[in-house]
Amino acid sequence: SRWAREVTRKLMYSDAGYVTCSINGSVGSPEPSLEQAFDSILFYCATYEVHPGGKLIHRVCNASDRNRVGRVMERTIDLRDSQDGLMMTVS
Repeated sequence: SRWAREVTRKLMYSDAGYVTCSINGSVGSPEPSLEQAFDSILFYCATYEVHPGGKLIHRVCNASDRNRVGRVMERTIDLRDSQDGLMMTVS
């Protein structure tokens, strides 16, 4: 997977039902080409729904990879309270 090395990611959820996602992977070069740099990122915004049984659905509205627009992504989640707030584990 191209996301296997040195990946940073951030997902931010709003109470209004929107999520933004940014994923940045290492390109392995201090001065990557434009193509390498673009291939190492993924940004998208989506609406989200949480269903009983820990099912999370993202419906992609816009993305840095146009092939993801309109995609529905389903994940299984586990929500737990932690010292830092609500912790979500995705599988």
